Amino acid sequence: MIPLDHVRKELEGAIASGSAARCAVISKGITDLFAQQSRHLSDAEVEVFDELLTRLTIEIEVAARAIMAVRLAPISNAPPKAIRKLAFDDAIEVAAPVLAQSERLTDEDLAENARHKSQDHLLAIAGRPVLNESVTDVLVKRGNRRVLLSTVGNKGAKLSGTGFSIVVQRSEDDDELAACVGSRAEIPQHLFRQLVAKASQTVRATLTAAHPEACEDIRDVVAEVAENVTIEAAEHSQWPAPSKPAVRDESATDIDNRLAVNDLGGVASAIATLSNMPIEFVDRAIGQRSVETFLVLARAANLSVSALRRILQVCGKGHMAINDIEKSLVAYRRLKIETAEEILRFYRMQAKPRRLW
Repeated sequence: MIPLDHVRKELEGAIASGSAARCAVISKGITDLFAQQSRHLSDAEVEVFDELLTRLTIEIEVAARAIMAVRLAPISNAPPKAIRKLAFDDAIEVAAPVLAQSERLTDEDLAENARHKSQDHLLAIAGRPVLNESVTDVLVKRGNRRVLLSTVGNKGAKLSGTGFSIVVQRSEDDDELAACVGSRAEIPQHLFRQLVAKASQTVRATLTAAHPEACEDIRDVVAEVAENVTIEAAEHSQWPAPSKPAVRDESATDIDNRLAVNDLGGVASAIATLSNMPIEFVDRAIGQRSVETFLVLARAANLSVSALRRILQVCGKGHMAINDIEKSLVAYRRLKIETAEEILRFYRMQAKPRRLW
């Protein structure tokens, strides 16, 4: 048994005198001694060190605690109470080394820390070599973008079905995160398809490279997205069919002018030109209750939200409720240009147009 009675007495004296500097010196000495002898210490001896070091974490300043954390973090049999105290320190320079490395922290410790501490604490946890699902569930639910990317990109981090579901949902407007989660081999199939359905063309290309065996599946999902656009359109109110214009040389700014005089034919022509689709296709979208298809056309034409709102108000007058228009605008804001263009490419490739309608 290492005689630490004299160290304990010296520590009590330093605390009584209120000397933070003296406590820091004692802290370094005890930490160094433990690091040198840790492989040979019994559980009882580790417990004695634990008592002293835990007491010191209360008395020493941040810089001294950070030194203690760096020295103790990689030691497998480090004093457990002192380690936990350091892990929950508000100062990230103290907590990070322990959160990222210490084997003494249990899954319960890590999950509790992730539930209550700062995003920097979560980021440190996310970089651990191994993370179990009970911990990653908290990280992906509470963590910011940096934490999500670090967790999902950590091959030693296991994600539960719930965790994957959360990340897929949060990656909807984030190509980097979507590609990261979609590249994980163990992502559930239904969530992979959900991710692909909402992903940009760039993300789909990345996922095709990451999962060569899933190329056909990815193509099928793209096809389903395109077909669903027209299936869902049947739930919307019918629009009056516009007359076909003779002129199709339009620009996005011309659309507002067309709307001002209720020239729906001119609007259809401009959208056809800007989206590079046949005027007949646009007429069908307007005349056959295909509001969802029209949203895809509008996004490919890069219509402004205000212009689209005006079109919906004019074309859907007497048929579309205000709430339905607002829901359509929400869907429009979330629709990526790349996705719209890819859906339209799918339409163009179909040998039998009747399949679309």
